[in-house]
Amino acid sequence: MVVHEIHSMEEFKDALEKHPLVLVDFWATWSGPCRLISPVIEKHSDSSRYSSVYFCKLDIDAVREVSNELGIQTLPITVMYKDGTKCDEVHTGFLKTIEELLKKHVERDMDTVKQQTFVSHEVQSLCGFQLR
Repeated sequence: MVVHEIHSMEEFKDALEKHPLVLVDFWATWSGPCRLISPVIEKHSDSSRYSSVYFCKLDIDAVREVSNELGIQTLPITVMYKDGTKCDEVHTGFLKTIEELLKKHVERDMDTVKQQTFVSHEVQSLCGFQLR
């Protein structure tokens, strides 16, 4: 995977519309802690465990329209969006905190898939259908 750089409000909205889970790293060139977080985000984007997450970063100074509309005031901040809606955020850049954020939302989605698959199997079994 790669961490996609967002350059406009249109790209930001497009990412949220096209991807069910989006992790956005809001950063600035002048922020030392933000520069330290980038490798952490890159590492997680390379993990197959988080392949369902669309990773992106947004320079709040370069894309002020987005940061102003969202009210981003503190850095570093990493925000998780699910189905286009903000569902979680972390204000620190600690590896463990970002990893916990990812695990929480990726595993929750996997539990939903497992439940849907189980129900699907049960319905098919009750109706006499076979899975192929």
